[in-house]
Amino acid sequence: MKYVNRQLVLIGLVLVMATATSMVPNSPHVTVLYACALAVGTCAGAWSNAKTVWLIEIWQTSNAPVLHLCSFLFGIGTIIGPLVDKQFVLGDRLASNSSLVNLASTGTGAADHDAVPLPGKSMLWLPFAIIGGCTLMALMYLCKKYENQNHMISESQSQVSDELVSRKLFDKKRTDTVQPTSDVELGYPTSTVTSTLITITPATPITALDNKPYNPTTAPIIDTPTPAKHHTLLDNFRQNHDRWLLIGLVSAFLAFQMSSEVIYMQFSATYFQYIPLKLSAQTSATLMSSMALTFTMGRGISIFVAMRFRPQHIIAGHLLISFAGLAILYAGQRSLECLWAGSMIMSYGLSPIICSTYCFLAQYLDVKNRVGTVLLFSAESLNMFVPFLMGLSMLFS
Repeated sequence: MKYVNRQLVLIGLVLVMATATSMVPNSPHVTVLYACALAVGTCAGAWSNAKTVWLIEIWQTSNAPVLHLCSFLFGIGTIIGPLVDKQFVLGDRLASNSSLVNLASTGTGAADHDAVPLPGKSMLWLPFAIIGGCTLMALMYLCKKYENQNHMISESQSQVSDELVSRKLFDKKRTDTVQPTSDVELGYPTSTVTSTLITITPATPITALDNKPYNPTTAPIIDTPTPAKHHTLLDNFRQNHDRWLLIGLVSAFLAFQMSSEVIYMQFSATYFQYIPLKLSAQTSATLMSSMALTFTMGRGISIFVAMRFRPQHIIAGHLLISFAGLAILYAGQRSLECLWAGSMIMSYGLSPIICSTYCFLAQYLDVKNRVGTVLLFSAESLNMFVPFLMGLSMLFS
């Protein structure tokens, strides 16, 4: 990101994701399928980090509505995507089509399965080939190349309020420099600049020295600045411990918050079938779709809420809503009405917290590539263990 244009990096990431996604329906072997999944996952993580840092860098004090808008459009995509794919996914008709060869009677296994023409199998490439994102970004690059003008908030920006500047205390670096001696202390004349003329006034010490012979004891001594001392990683941590503490606390919060979203937004359809109500798979899927719709609507509402309220207020309010939804969900284990109400409230409560956390941190320090990478890694760290823990929970329950 430091030496390559951000637009080119994002175009490359989207292009790799699009290419790997388009190869999924035509994967000749399961190894290729796993390789495509690895490429998509890796580039998706880099894309998420680069996109967030880029938007914060461009929009600065107005980044909150823009980040919520991106999340809202992502939610819209998750709803439209399955609707587009639905007409192309026809399923495996081997069991229902009597004209196809019965694999069980051949006894040749997977080799015959690949040789049998499956109706609709060749149509899967069409929805997977809808990869207009990289094309649109390439057109943006050709029309308007992005140049980093270093618009990050600093004390020299007069259009930024003093309150916003004062909150950037975590980005102030300590420097080991020696203040130069003033002209008056060195015996040099000083100048006063006005709108009409420049007045040069000799300093007092230079007159006294002109009437006296040179004396080393009375000659002015000019101190040369000493070179800055090299700081180790431990020294930097000690000097910026407040900054690292803030990043650590926000990273821990993101880790638990993201794991909560994964648990409720991905595993609810399965979990609802194991609660005392014993919902059917169809009812669980319907409830899950309603949760996703509420989650997306919550992100859309947050676009306008972020224009009036600070990120910390949005986070606090939606955490309270999430806790209320969690309490109703506990009662909903035996009541379908409470389960629906709790699921909707929980989905709305979780919707804007991740984006608001990035906006909150951007108030106090500049969220750049390294900080964004730390936040993204922390947010996804617990998700590696969530499926295992959920499986154990369902097994013992």
